[in-house]
Amino acid sequence: MAGNVWEWCWDWYAGHAPAFRVIRSGDCNSDAQNGCAAATQRAARPNYRGGDEGFAVGLRPITSLAPGALPDGSLGVNLQPAGAIAAGAGWRVDDGEWQAAGATVAASAGPHTVSFRPVEGWTTPPAQAVDVTPSQKKTLTGTYVRLPDEPPSAILTDGLPTAMVGVVYEGLVEADANATRPVTFSAKGLPAGLKLNSRTGAITGTPTKAGVFTVTFGAKNKAGSIARQVRMTVLPLPAWAQGTFSGWAVMTINDPTAELDREYPGTVTLSVSATGKITGKLVCGGTSYSLGQAAYRTAEPGDFDDLVLVGSVKVGKQVLGLEGAVGVAETEVGGITMTVSWIDAWGGDEDVPPSCEFTAYRNPWKDLGTAAVLGRYAGYYTAVLPSDDDVGSGFLAFTVDTKGAVKIAGKLADGTAVSASSALVCDDEGTVRTLISAAPSAYKGGAFLGWVEFLAPGKGDGVMLQARDGALWWHSRNPQATEEYGEGFEREVGLYGGWYSKVIDLKAYYENGLTVGGVGALPELLISTKYTDFDPDSEKERPPKISWTEMGYAEPAAGGPEGLTLAVTLSKGIGTGLAAPKPDKPQRWAEDGEVGYEYGDTNEDGEDNASALTLSFTRATGLFKGSFTLWYDYISAEDWTREDGGVKQAHVSKKVSFEGILTPNRDEGDAEGRGFFLWGDQSEYDTGKVNRDGEPIMKAYKFNRSYDFWIDSL
Repeated sequence: MAGNVWEWCWDWYAGHAPAFRVIRSGDCNSDAQNGCAAATQRAARPNYRGGDEGFAVGLRPITSLAPGALPDGSLGVNLQPAGAIAAGAGWRVDDGEWQAAGATVAASAGPHTVSFRPVEGWTTPPAQAVDVTPSQKKTLTGTYVRLPDEPPSAILTDGLPTAMVGVVYEGLVEADANATRPVTFSAKGLPAGLKLNSRTGAITGTPTKAGVFTVTFGAKNKAGSIARQVRMTVLPLPAWAQGTFSGWAVMTINDPTAELDREYPGTVTLSVSATGKITGKLVCGGTSYSLGQAAYRTAEPGDFDDLVLVGSVKVGKQVLGLEGAVGVAETEVGGITMTVSWIDAWGGDEDVPPSCEFTAYRNPWKDLGTAAVLGRYAGYYTAVLPSDDDVGSGFLAFTVDTKGAVKIAGKLADGTAVSASSALVCDDEGTVRTLISAAPSAYKGGAFLGWVEFLAPGKGDGVMLQARDGALWWHSRNPQATEEYGEGFEREVGLYGGWYSKVIDLKAYYENGLTVGGVGALPELLISTKYTDFDPDSEKERPPKISWTEMGYAEPAAGGPEGLTLAVTLSKGIGTGLAAPKPDKPQRWAEDGEVGYEYGDTNEDGEDNASALTLSFTRATGLFKGSFTLWYDYISAEDWTREDGGVKQAHVSKKVSFEGILTPNRDEGDAEGRGFFLWGDQSEYDTGKVNRDGEPIMKAYKFNRSYDFWIDSL
């Protein structure tokens, strides 16, 4: 039941003013479905009276709803005052979404709870219970009361960790919880490189000066202000985190033409100043990439044992974010304990190129106490680069100064001149090493890269050299590099050598003398031979002569300079040079119609120098160079004579030049000196195109083959 009185309304019925007013609900004679509902409206004159009016039913069946369902009502909440609304006041029904002032939301029929959002500086209205009536709107009011302003009573500095020069800093000062917001902050005497956000209290930046600083912080709001002095400590950047770093790098870039990812090895160099300014670059595949926005950070605030290098590298139009861990360790080198450090970094996504990675070691030789260690390694070194493949050996010379700088010069086995700068570094195992990086000219698009270890000197011996992990890496991608490697190659090249005395007495060092140990597999020569003969198909009494030319590869008629003794030349009783025997020359002979050539000791001086070897040696550098001649017969004399048709007998010579370096040998079985000579050759490769007949189009190219040349001791 609703009411039980006649509800007379002020409303005019359907606009019939001043004739009819609205009366609500029904009478006792009305049916429950249509006439007795509390919301029923009927018309009556204002002076009408009836004894059966005023009967109303609170709930009637609704045939359009499912059994037990009720229509939704709605809720609206007015919030006040305007200041609370501006500060973020809001309300919600039960645990629903927060609503703004004046909003209306649908609510199911039945009981609900309206709660209010807390606003800083205002009291929160108590929650209100409300019973929602179907199809009706309920409107509530929530009133916030402004709290009195509280001035800051304390400045909290728990969020101020210790700082370090060159390391990105993040700190925070706060006002006490009771202080009325907003609070503005100020600071006087902050360490250089840091700045304060007056609105949030955040302190950011990179300190540039070490020391203990007295900083006056202020906090202020409408009710008052407070100040506090705080001592901030800025530590100096440790020596192991600054200086120069050098090492290897690899850039991986997608090649859309070949539809594959290519790795381009190279080098990385970094420079870190005492104030933490970091600059650097990567050089991979002949392209230079600058390191941008580089800085040190900490994994955890105030934890300087685990520094992190962050930065970026731009590859084309893409910028790779870069992050690397800084490692540090104590190690012993030559009986002296040293602190060594390195950086392992990665940039980009390994699965989605471009990406890059590098490892760089710090040059430690400016640290206190390391000069004595470095003094053992300063000097001049020679080394050779043998390969397991049937190719020549490159050679290198290293000059290490008293500051750890390394100059590298020499040649690779393809004739590429190497001239590079590097640095002596030390790893966490106490191994002293330097990095070699070069771009072979004959194999464009490739690289020559690797670490060279300087082995600790033994008593009475000089420092030895060897390749880290036994080999250096030589990579070619030129499709015309060699006939055998149509798409380039990857080859491991060894390295051995050691300290070399520029005033070496060759006679004392090589008391039994030296010999040409070998020249590898001697090359064949592509030659053409012209043949003449009587026409066998002619029926004439005197058949005419015919001639033809055949192409083929011929092997050398003489065995080359292998086994030839090299004499030590003296200057004031000291062995300063090397000399080859007097050269011989093949002698032509003819007997009983046969023609041939005699090779060997034709000048009868006791030395068989049929290859006419000449050699010059520079004592101060260990470099040697020279030439020899290879002889090739057009045809073999025992196979052809003039009686066989007048074959033209002749031979040709090919002069080749070699070069290499002498390196002190302290491992039996290795050559004392090694080098290479180049042999011009030609071949062809498939261009991938076809002609009109569908046959592949080939293209000829020339290249140099590399052959070994080495010197042994007797």
